[in-house]
Amino acid sequence: MVLRFPVHSSARHSLSKVFNRQPSTTFNALRNHQNKVGSLTPLRFSSTTSQPPKTFTWSRGVAGVTLAGLGYSIYTLSTAADPVNEHSSNSKSPLASTDPRVAFEHKSLPDLLLSLLVYKMCSFPVLMEASPTLLSILETLHISAPAYWLIKKTIFNQFCGGETREEVVPFMQDLKKSGIGSILDFSIEADLSTADASMTAEELSELANKHSDSVSDQYCQAVVTASHLPGSFIAIKVTGLASPSLLEKANAIQHFLRNSFLIADTKQNGHLTRKQFEGIVSKLPGATPELVKKTIAKADPSNKNSIDWIDYQRSLSMLSEDNSALFIGPNAHVEAHTKSDDIHWDVNFFSKQESEDVTKLVRRLDDICSTAQEKEVRLMVDAEQSYFQSTIDLVATELSMKYNTTETPILFNTYQMYLKESYDKLRNDLIRAKRYGFSFGAKLVRGAYMVSERKRAAELGLPDIIQDTIEDTHHDYNRGVELLLTELAANKEQKTLVKGQATPITFMVASHNVESVSKTCEIMSELGLNPSEGRVLFGQLMGMQDHTTYALGRHGYSAYKYIPYGPVAEVMPYLIRRAQENSAVLTGVTREQDLLIAEIKSRLFGASAPNVTPSTA
Repeated sequence: MVLRFPVHSSARHSLSKVFNRQPSTTFNALRNHQNKVGSLTPLRFSSTTSQPPKTFTWSRGVAGVTLAGLGYSIYTLSTAADPVNEHSSNSKSPLASTDPRVAFEHKSLPDLLLSLLVYKMCSFPVLMEASPTLLSILETLHISAPAYWLIKKTIFNQFCGGETREEVVPFMQDLKKSGIGSILDFSIEADLSTADASMTAEELSELANKHSDSVSDQYCQAVVTASHLPGSFIAIKVTGLASPSLLEKANAIQHFLRNSFLIADTKQNGHLTRKQFEGIVSKLPGATPELVKKTIAKADPSNKNSIDWIDYQRSLSMLSEDNSALFIGPNAHVEAHTKSDDIHWDVNFFSKQESEDVTKLVRRLDDICSTAQEKEVRLMVDAEQSYFQSTIDLVATELSMKYNTTETPILFNTYQMYLKESYDKLRNDLIRAKRYGFSFGAKLVRGAYMVSERKRAAELGLPDIIQDTIEDTHHDYNRGVELLLTELAANKEQKTLVKGQATPITFMVASHNVESVSKTCEIMSELGLNPSEGRVLFGQLMGMQDHTTYALGRHGYSAYKYIPYGPVAEVMPYLIRRAQENSAVLTGVTREQDLLIAEIKSRLFGASAPNVTPSTA
């Protein structure tokens, strides 16, 4: 099947450079396309689409219950920043006035010594790099049990809450006594791989659905566990709830829809006419006259003959059962012709089986969200690799519209601010919440997967979607925080929240960066935002930046710890692999040692703890 689109001549040069490149499609060449939505500017699309593998397998790290989120969170929350030598005497940050020893009050001397040992182990890159090989050898020789026993008593106990949900509860209760909430991180993810060639598509689907159903049940049980302490969260990974190849294909279709919008937007003003929109919908493989008519009415209910990106995306959501038939059909070769250029790329649509699997994914997510709603537990949707992320964002949007119906959102999406597109995506998602009248939940992180994303971009000849410098990442991270704080303050001035004008916001500053945390606290004070209102949350990983978390909790801020849990054998190999990806993790661990050594010396020799600068990682 060949789909043909007209292209405005002013866009032909950038488009031809982008879409004629095989095997991928990227939006980097279109970043100057100023798509204005509402009062915010612009939509910047920097996503990439790769040719989807035909098959997948659940790798060894995924076949059982894994904790991919542990490594993800370490990288996300430990990105290095410029050193912070001291806080000014008039700083409004709780970090400036809190003794660093507050994080150790609940720990015994043996606990402190054990933590120091763990940090020392983590500060040796050679040891971290060799660990997977050593573990593999031990498993091959069937003598891995002693090694895992040692790991559980050291590294595992430092960074994980336990092997089961029941083991985590006492730690959650201890945190609560210090004013700290919990985020249960039972994170199961899968990545693209090559499947057993002997397996049919139906067998692969059955295998994936069986695994995903099990994961969904585990998440629902985690919700019940989290409900024992009011205000708790659980973190979920969408890649644990569907076949990775299905999610990748859905991602590619999302990018096809983005491409189509940009090509059809001949005036380059971020709006389509009904005729332009009809031209896109009518070319989808499952389009019928009746379905096209319904979709147009959904996109432009007021008959204004103007459809922007937000309404376009909602009306063509592949997660809606009303739209599912649109995306079932044969693979298509897309062509867009200008006077001097021929632009083309390929897109794979869903088979009937895959469309049914998308419906099953939605039902699993509904089960988790409805359980969370009933138990009054909040959910955080983790960000993942770029070739899944557009699908994950769509999932988070659809669930937010359905479940974030009260002042306090149930579902939070994650924004990786090391991606060039994330700040604009955050702004546009905030507009979406205002327009459709749902509360907005967000978690801001600096980002994970940098090493693997850049490696993939280099291998496929794709533009780099990561910020050019760490300073750019810091800049966009702080801009994102300031945007949401400003919106919170503006909402506070309004006595009532009016649909289309304001929306309730709750967001988490998920960072080990002391400068970002301190700046957030200072701006909150300047804007008159009370920490006790629980609209601005802070999150750090268990075993990392304890001083920051405990200082925030002591001063009445909504502080949280990510608590990974799961079987030792499944957790540790992934933790080690992720730790290898980022030397900043090891640097951050080294800084933690300074605080520990100071406290140990104080207890052993009775001396006052020296003034140690907290980590800025």
